[in-house]
Amino acid sequence: MEDLVKWVSTDVAPGLNELIVRALKVFVVGFVVLQIKELVDAGLFDTAGTAMDAFLIAGGVFLIDAILMMVFRRGAQKPSQARR
Repeated sequence: MEDLVKWVSTDVAPGLNELIVRALKVFVVGFVVLQIKELVDAGLFDTAGTAMDAFLIAGGVFLIDAILMMVFRRGAQKPSQARR
């Protein structure tokens, strides 16, 4: 369990800018991969649907990373600061 906590805590983004950049990267990669999938499966692009799917995936990644960032920042505070 300690190894899992250590691994998750090392993957936490240090700030909001990094969270946004990470979510944008997930959006772009998801969009490209889903567009290729649509082209292969249906023979044509579905840009609006693919953009929405990629947006939802990136939004989920952003939320999970934001929660992890808050949890690990709170745990890193000194006990006297955590009470405030």
